[in-house]
Amino acid sequence: MQKNKAIYLFSGIIALFIFVVFGVYCISTIQKERNTADIIEKDYNSISQQNEYLQSFIKIQLSIGNSSIGQKVDGNIRLTREDGKLFKLGEIDFKNYLLIFRMGEKHCSICVERALERVLSSGIDVPYQNVVILASYSNIRHIRYLKRINKIKWQIYNLDEPIRINAEEYNYPYFLLINKNYEVVHTFFPEKELPEYTKHFLDGVKNILYIKHENS
Repeated sequence: MQKNKAIYLFSGIIALFIFVVFGVYCISTIQKERNTADIIEKDYNSISQQNEYLQSFIKIQLSIGNSSIGQKVDGNIRLTREDGKLFKLGEIDFKNYLLIFRMGEKHCSICVERALERVLSSGIDVPYQNVVILASYSNIRHIRYLKRINKIKWQIYNLDEPIRINAEEYNYPYFLLINKNYEVVHTFFPEKELPEYTKHFLDGVKNILYIKHENS
């Protein structure tokens, strides 16, 4: 009788142990499935968000950017250099093409920083006159500060009046390529979430500036 009780007790312990192990296994499996589902959902949301960025990027480039091509920038636009000297856009000496980076205090500050980082790291090594920054800041000291902390070698000018082309309507930092007739050849709006496209743009522009400089 005592032997049977011992057997029942031992069997009960074994059954309880198996039940606990099985329960832990089930809980672990469910948690893993939940984690996998969370990862899939996060990946989907990330892809979906990047797709939205890409759609917005393409829309901006095709509508606002392309609509500026062929428009003429007024060479009489007044500028103030960071040292306080007054200029007109037409007084900037450049060879064949001028790459302009437009930025301002009303623009997305992170976008300006990312675009500056990209253009500064792009390795554009052409005469400094062929690359300028046109800014719109209420205090010119901010321009001096930006040039100093970012170690910018190109000239920065503050706009004393607006540029009247379609790209200005978006109120967003952008790149502008003009020819000797001050006609817009290309515009590009850098998207902070898609830095690789900014790199592609700058690589292409760099080739144009190199080629045109060598042939001049």
